[in-house]
Amino acid sequence: MGLGYLIASAGGAAAAAFGFGALQPAFPPFLIAGCIAFASLVGALSGVLPARQAAQLKPVDALRYE
Repeated sequence: MGLGYLIASAGGAAAAAFGFGALQPAFPPFLIAGCIAFASLVGALSGVLPARQAAQLKPVDALRYE
């Protein structure tokens, strides 16, 4: 952990010396909305598909193979 901190500090100092310290990250609203929409879609699909399969299964069959 100490070595990683030392390397990161040296890299940060070198980047600041070359003028990269003034860079600011930019997150446009459409990028944030797209990420939220994609995460919602993945979450919904990963919950709906197994639930749909479980709803079609008879309880007796589910308990038989448990």
